[in-house]
Amino acid sequence: MSSDIVFDGLANDFERDIYESSKGYIRLNVLWHDLCEGLPQVRDGNWRILDAGGGMGQISIKLATLGNSLVLCDPSEEMLAKADSKLRAQGIKDRVQLVKGTIQRLSEQVSGKFDLILCHAVLEWIAVPKDALLSIRSLLQPGGYLSLMYYNQNAAIMTAMLSGDYITACKYLDGGSVPSGYKNQSHPLDPQVVRLWLQESGFDILQTSGIRIFHDHIPDELKKGQALDNLLMTEIRYRLSEPFASLGQHQHVICRLRA
Repeated sequence: MSSDIVFDGLANDFERDIYESSKGYIRLNVLWHDLCEGLPQVRDGNWRILDAGGGMGQISIKLATLGNSLVLCDPSEEMLAKADSKLRAQGIKDRVQLVKGTIQRLSEQVSGKFDLILCHAVLEWIAVPKDALLSIRSLLQPGGYLSLMYYNQNAAIMTAMLSGDYITACKYLDGGSVPSGYKNQSHPLDPQVVRLWLQESGFDILQTSGIRIFHDHIPDELKKGQALDNLLMTEIRYRLSEPFASLGQHQHVICRLRA
């Protein structure tokens, strides 16, 4: 990827295609369940949290409702406008500071350290994801937590194989970087490589789970009404269990920065 992708001009499409769809419903609900179970302290409502690349703020809104204070940063003016509207509608705008900017330059715009940093579905849109990860690490207090979710290359390989696109699957398996995902613009990451980055950056990995393991591989009629709720419960049940977790569309890693 030659440059970072910013969602100006895509925000409305993204909201419709992702968050108003069954895939968005599964992703958001499994991620929220995973986050609250993996970091139950967040329910106490007294953490300072950075939502790096937080888009229109779905997770920030949930965390602010619990009483936490947040900084939500995103490079997209359109995404931040949607976040602002949702925060005002919920009556919690005073708990969330909105910052327009990239992850790589956040240290110039935000002061102090955070108890928890969220980086959800961001690294796959960035030209040099490792550098972005190091940038947000500097804003986390020692002993603080990172919730990192990224587009999983294992899932991209599986999707390509099941659709008969063996050429793309083999490119991944041979170590290539192939754009895919939303509007064919993001680049899935190899979980082994991401784990190495985290370990080298001083993080201890506490929990790894798969987000949206089954959804993309089942018929549309099983993604509506009660069937969708049943699917959600299944996704939650198996998100931590191998071999299923490693095949989630996204990998969600909860880490702690060594003190």
